[in-house]
Amino acid sequence: MKYNSITQHNDNYNIPVDAPAYGPLPTVYRGVVFNYVYFKTDSGNIASLLPDFFEPGEDGICVAFSIDVPFSSSYGPFHEMGVAVQARFKGQKIFYLPSSISTMTRGSAGREIYGSPKKLADIKFEQKRDVFYCDLHRDDIDIIQITTKILGPAKEEEFLRFSRFTI
Repeated sequence: MKYNSITQHNDNYNIPVDAPAYGPLPTVYRGVVFNYVYFKTDSGNIASLLPDFFEPGEDGICVAFSIDVPFSSSYGPFHEMGVAVQARFKGQKIFYLPSSISTMTRGSAGREIYGSPKKLADIKFEQKRDVFYCDLHRDDIDIIQITTKILGPAKEEEFLRFSRFTI
């Protein structure tokens, strides 16, 4: 069997080529809910999570997040949670994601395509009126719990800016 060069848009976009782990890209998402909680920690706490070529951000800013994805054309429905930490790379402020935890068994796309290491866990999402609950459990351990009051849609200027960079 002869294979073409591998791209995201042909039949050989991931392996095994006769039974790929996730659907073709680009992915279409519908009805996604993002929940971000920004907080600060001592920048020394961030340093141990970073690869050698990153420096901890001086502000100690982190973001705990939860994502509810009811529809995804490539992966099916899933939930995801994690904590990203602010860092510096070549003078640019960036956010680094040490790992992302998901209910999706097809998480290899996050690692192979997007560079986001994934772990499998149980995540519960619940909304009661204007309060949003997210709980992450893995190996019988409570890892992250986020409870937020929904005030309305966020405005673009309310989010911290993320830099794009190339290593």
